[in-house]
Amino acid sequence: MSSTPTPAFNGSPSTVGRVPKILQHITNQASGDSESLTPQKKLLNSIDTVEKVVMEELQKLKRTPSAKKAATEKRVRTLMSMRGLLDFNMPVKHCC
Repeated sequence: MSSTPTPAFNGSPSTVGRVPKILQHITNQASGDSESLTPQKKLLNSIDTVEKVVMEELQKLKRTPSAKKAATEKRVRTLMSMRGLLDFNMPVKHCC
C-alpha cells in the first residue's frame, strides 16, 4: 500500500499549466464587454467561455496517441468481459 496519495486528475502538465493563462485571457475579454451587462450575465458569459475552452482542450487530449491507446484498451477489456459473460451464460449441450 502506498503512503502517497494518488491525484484525482492526471492531466498533462502543459495543459494544466495553461489554465491560469486561459482564465486570465477570459477575464481580460470580459472587462472589455459592455458596461450594460449585469454581473450575473458577465459571470454566465465567462462560465460559457471557460466551458468552451476546457472542452476544446479535452478534445485535443483525446486525440493524443496515448489517449487513443487507452481508449482502445478499454474497448478491448469491455469486449473481452462481454465475451466472458456470454461464454459463461451459454447453455451446456449434452450429447446423447
